[in-house]
Amino acid sequence: MNRKKLSIGLKTCRKDKTGIIIQARMGSTRLPGKVLLDLNGKKVLEHVVDRCRKAKVDEVIVATTTNKIDDAIFDFCKKKKIKCYRGSDNNVLDRYYQCAKKFKLKFVLRVTSDCPLVDWTIINKLIDKYFGDNFNYCRIDTDTFPRGFDCEIFSFQDLKKSFENSTDNDEREHVTIYMRRNPQEFVPGLLVNEEDLSYMRLTLDTNSDYELLKIVFENVKKLDFIGVIAYLKDHKKLLEINQDVEQKKVNINDGSKKKIHVKDGFFLVKDEHEFWRMEPSPPSTFLTDFYKNQYADDLEKLNVEDKIKTLESFVKNKTVMDIGCGDGELLKKFKKNNWSVSGIEPSKNLKFQNDLNIINEDFEKIKKFEKKDAVVLNYVLEHHPDPINFLKKIKREVLKSGGILLIEVPNDFNELQLVCEKACDSGKYWIKFPDHLNYFTFKSLRKLLEILDFDVVYQEASFPLELFILMGEDYIKNKKLGKKIHAKRVLFETNMIKAGKNQLKRDIYSKLSELNIGRSIIMYAKNK
Repeated sequence: MNRKKLSIGLKTCRKDKTGIIIQARMGSTRLPGKVLLDLNGKKVLEHVVDRCRKAKVDEVIVATTTNKIDDAIFDFCKKKKIKCYRGSDNNVLDRYYQCAKKFKLKFVLRVTSDCPLVDWTIINKLIDKYFGDNFNYCRIDTDTFPRGFDCEIFSFQDLKKSFENSTDNDEREHVTIYMRRNPQEFVPGLLVNEEDLSYMRLTLDTNSDYELLKIVFENVKKLDFIGVIAYLKDHKKLLEINQDVEQKKVNINDGSKKKIHVKDGFFLVKDEHEFWRMEPSPPSTFLTDFYKNQYADDLEKLNVEDKIKTLESFVKNKTVMDIGCGDGELLKKFKKNNWSVSGIEPSKNLKFQNDLNIINEDFEKIKKFEKKDAVVLNYVLEHHPDPINFLKKIKREVLKSGGILLIEVPNDFNELQLVCEKACDSGKYWIKFPDHLNYFTFKSLRKLLEILDFDVVYQEASFPLELFILMGEDYIKNKKLGKKIHAKRVLFETNMIKAGKNQLKRDIYSKLSELNIGRSIIMYAKNK
């Protein structure tokens, strides 16, 4: 990327001309002619143009089609002295490219004519974000902003690349789909609102949308973002007018079964080793405390003895390194069982016991290790930006030949999750963006370890929490159920232990692992 930086504060910087292109046409399927409907004495399109003109840009241009029905838009723009370009109907990418080329724009903002409340203050924030960092493409986050304030910005150079390389019809119908599908080439940026207001719908697609917008325009005295939102918070009942309108969805995925769009140009891509990994890698969240939550302690107390006994059945000596050890709680349990312990933890915000031998440094920065009989990766591998080379270094430099690597990671894309997705309309709720960079199943993790010349000697699952969703206790949709279902899981394991059936519990979990069922993967692999 070689995009030139400049100060956008100078509105009339003609050398690097920045313009808003508003796409508009009369042929809406749900509300024909909507862009020329009246809103409190002005046409919808005029509201959009006037509001865009308040932003820190050099040009505001309407881009419509050459269809006869859109003569009305061209005539309206001519009457109101609004610059107008006419181009392709279905190939909107071509329309934008030719329009930007004709008006010699170096940077382009895309706005749609069905957003009469599009706000100049939000547009300016988006412009500042775009020029303030190394983004190729930047947009409003529709997961936090109300629908109806949408805006995108990119350079003419990147628009040209999209124009020259797009092949699919949807990439040409939707201007920025090609950019969003190729985040390695077009670095994406996202302007996120501080408050989640995505439940508000202020765009114009249907008659019910129009009814709400008429009320807003007639009653809100100061029609900026702050004023509109304040009014709707005070009159929440109004939001029921169009709450049943379904927003048309744009398919960012490229149709491949091995590529899933997550958010803002980030994809899960199925690796050649069959696990899913994030592309491009977000800012590293390696060794975050995502799983060190309020439920971890009870479960750790129940299961740590199982892990220690299993490791002791495979190794003669008792030396262990816990990579990503946090404050060393697991190491304390090992030490209590007469293991020689050490750990690595990159976080600078934790305090450690001196006798636990914890190195407070990034693993990759450590040059020399004393080899151990066992290495523990407890909810670490899913966060690592380069899991393959990470495992290679552990195998080569940290783990003795014949030593055991103990890995625990979430079991994602497991069989019951896929059932929940289909039967309970839960979506892919297990995708944790940007916390998790890698997603494993028992099969894919085993395959990866075997490729790296490890021998998997034992595996088991943890309790299949998805069962609760399938039995009507959907802790994903109802967060308040979280503590309740985790308490039930703890009670199950506690009662199995009380009854002297801990081995039966482990046998059940081992069998579940063969079916790729269970919330977590617990895998023991021998270094050959």
